[in-house]
Amino acid sequence: MHLLNRPGFSSDYEDAVAAFLARLKPQTERVQALAFDAFFEVANLLYYGPWMAERVVGARGIYEEKPEALLAVYFGSIGVKHSCHALACALLADAVGLIATIGVGYAMLR
Repeated sequence: MHLLNRPGFSSDYEDAVAAFLARLKPQTERVQALAFDAFFEVANLLYYGPWMAERVVGARGIYEEKPEALLAVYFGSIGVKHSCHALACALLADAVGLIATIGVGYAMLR
């Protein structure tokens, strides 16, 4: 099934993809559509399948009683050893990522 024919995509999304493809075609030799059905199936399993409910139920006690424990687990998984300013750095990194995403999106749509 073609990406634009997937149920749930709005007509605005379809128009934006069609406009992007029209702008891309003169810059490339060939634009080829890919079948994303397998990726959509895996995403549905991960985000809407039974494992998602298990993860939420398993972590609920932690993030309701000690939300700071999740931060410690997260920083431990990425190798942060000194976490005195880690929360401020993490929030700053999130803000920079958000601003960069908005900037890149704005630049691509100009």
